[in-house]
Amino acid sequence: MLYSTQISNYTVLLIVLASAVFVSARQIEEWSYDRLFREADLAVIVSAQATVDSTDIPPDKQWAESLVGQATTFKVTRTIKGDAVKDGDTMTLVHFRLKDGVTTSNGPLLVNFRTKPFKISVRGEQVDANVSMVEAPQYLLFLRKSAGGNFVPVSGWFDSALSVKEIYSPLLESAAKKP
Repeated sequence: MLYSTQISNYTVLLIVLASAVFVSARQIEEWSYDRLFREADLAVIVSAQATVDSTDIPPDKQWAESLVGQATTFKVTRTIKGDAVKDGDTMTLVHFRLKDGVTTSNGPLLVNFRTKPFKISVRGEQVDANVSMVEAPQYLLFLRKSAGGNFVPVSGWFDSALSVKEIYSPLLESAAKKP
């Protein structure tokens, strides 16, 4: 009996060690609202106006072949922290996206900004709704001033999505009720 227990323990240990070889993940920092706000030089609520590809390259040159620079222009709705921009101003943020056809594992958490309304449909036992259009969200951006004087996401370019929060207007309660 003791022998079979030892074999079982060794079997479990071997399975755990073998699976560790096949599982890989990178650790991602925790960016709570408190930390984002504390480390930000600028916190603003904005509406994305347009996104265009840019000639910017990522600070880490090893990603230059996989990423495309983008510049998104925003209209500032409300400045929460900082005084670099005023309500009603426009500002531009440089960020990156994966090139078409590029896939990664454990890659960057890149941000994508919605500039147009979109459609939501919900089907199920409890709900049956077809909300024709939902307005494009606003965004809460947590930014810091870079050495070059531009604003960049507090969480850095590699995990820029962690410094961006989407804000949506509440859906009408009647839109989610089954007729």
